[in-house]
Amino acid sequence: MNTYLYGYQDKLYINLTNLCSNNCDFCVRNTADGVGGHNLWLENEPSAEEIIAELRGMNLDKYAEFVFCGFGEPLYAFEKLIEIGRFLKGKGKKTRLNTNGQASLIIGREVLDRIEKKADKNPGSVKTRNENHTKDGVCTLQKNPENYAESGSAKDSEEKGICNPYENHTKDGVCNLRKNPETGGCRSYENPERKDICKRVVGILRGAVDTVGISLNASNAERYNEICRCAFGGEGFYAMLEFAKECAGKVKRVILSVVDTIGEDEIEKCKRLAGEVGAELRIRKYSAV
Repeated sequence: MNTYLYGYQDKLYINLTNLCSNNCDFCVRNTADGVGGHNLWLENEPSAEEIIAELRGMNLDKYAEFVFCGFGEPLYAFEKLIEIGRFLKGKGKKTRLNTNGQASLIIGREVLDRIEKKADKNPGSVKTRNENHTKDGVCTLQKNPENYAESGSAKDSEEKGICNPYENHTKDGVCNLRKNPETGGCRSYENPERKDICKRVVGILRGAVDTVGISLNASNAERYNEICRCAFGGEGFYAMLEFAKECAGKVKRVILSVVDTIGEDEIEKCKRLAGEVGAELRIRKYSAV
């Protein structure tokens, strides 16, 4: 049986998909089939109409908040999320999105086009944009990676002609993309193509959710990928930061979160990083269930 809606404490959670671009070490999916006695693995994904029909039959006043969070990454069901979020906002309800923040890598431009141009029509299936850090086969950082996962160090990558997404956007300490105009430091996460998608996503999202909770998990791309084993490699970390930065000041509340097991030094670095993008930092207590 599919569990699309489940209550936990004073909140109602909306479980739209089991798809996810991360495979995090601490994810509850590794140790359980759900939370609160609810099995959250889906045989079939719901339509927005199915969810809204269930919501119409409920006493919505029972819940303080409605949270897009289940056993997958809600951004893979972005069109449904927006339709349901707008329905709830129309009822005066408080909404939140829990996400890994990789919006610009998950949500394709064609999805945004459909929402922007045909917002009143039934949304179709979500296509994913999984180009790693390439566009039309050409690396947007330096080089076309045939297998960047085996590229090794920046020096090895330079010799092999393979891009290393963690290190190879710099050479001799000078960023080959762009620099922070204030400090001269590297701002590798400010990729113009991803930033444009983020801007469009947030422009749509702000009408459907009040709070965006983003899993930060680590202070740098290399550590992030060790923990999260992201399908997009190191680019997932930078895409997440761009999304957080775009949300800040446009969505009512933006929260970056880490698990308390990453260590005090990492937590302090994450606090500074959250401050840089204009978000709060929440430290989550690790739980296997």
